[in-house]
Amino acid sequence: CPLPGLSLLTVGVVGHYGITDSNGVIYDFAGHFYIHMSEHVLAFGAPSRTVPLSTILTESQLAKADSAISTTCREYMRHKYSFVCDNCHHFVAHILNQLGYRDNKSGAMSLAAYARFHMTRVPRAVRRGAAEASRIENATINR
Repeated sequence: CPLPGLSLLTVGVVGHYGITDSNGVIYDFAGHFYIHMSEHVLAFGAPSRTVPLSTILTESQLAKADSAISTTCREYMRHKYSFVCDNCHHFVAHILNQLGYRDNKSGAMSLAAYARFHMTRVPRAVRRGAAEASRIENATINR
């Protein structure tokens, strides 16, 4: 999802990244010792670009994806967030590396470049719908 101001200044290369498991739950490393989980939005808003893992991973890699996400979440719950050295990009790259994507050479910067040029934009109406669904979900949980 775009980060206000920063994504605009960096021509869309900088933004917030997450990964979805086979049940449709989005996981993103959002701060010190914190993994945000939601069925609708990332920690900072609705996704604006996507790439189906099935287009970049083999069937055997996909079968291991939920386990890799779970393992990485447990590990990153012990990490301090660093805007430069250990962030949401590193979190997603770590999961892809566990799955053997690109022979474990998926770095945070190559992930950002891939996202900029190969991911599909999510229509604005879908993003608004996801944000609204998240607000309703949060209002229900908070009551």
